Amino acid sequence: MVRMAPLALIALAVIFDQVTPANWPFNRFLEGAPAQAAASWSPVGTGVIGGFTFAVDIALAADKGNSGMSRAWLTLGMIVLVTVAAVYASHVRQEREHIMADLRSVAEPAQRALVRPLPSSLGSTRMATMYLAAAAEARIGGDFYEAQRTPYVLAYACDQLNDDAAALVLRRTSSETRA
Repeated sequence: MVRMAPLALIALAVIFDQVTPANWPFNRFLEGAPAQAAASWSPVGTGVIGGFTFAVDIALAADKGNSGMSRAWLTLGMIVLVTVAAVYASHVRQEREHIMADLRSVAEPAQRALVRPLPSSLGSTRMATMYLAAAAEARIGGDFYEAQRTPYVLAYACDQLNDDAAALVLRRTSSETRA
């Protein structure tokens, strides 16, 4: 759906430009199409959207007889500037997506190796964990957890280093509560 937004904007600008008087220039909305394309299209795709937008604006200006007006040239110039900026933004977005994917491919296995899973039970106590990273995109963090059964208590420790909060839960064992 997001990928179709630039094309939908172009279509809407053309429709509104055709059904409104010549002094209502809806073609100026075309400048937003390349900017929208940068969010989900590749740099080449963003450039193609920009080129298509440029061609559509020329056709609309010629249709309304505005091709020689300075307003038409200003709109074309803005489409070129926005397209150049959008291609660059799309390139930066793609680079960051690749970097994040590379980091995840290394970090997730490392975290699984370092943070061992808790046992499903310790004595009569059932255990369960759920890991939620502080940053959803990162999927990892500096957190740890551990559970140990001692002769006196069941201890569960959890530390979340990102917000300096720590918890330690102690539970008396059933043999201690009977004595």
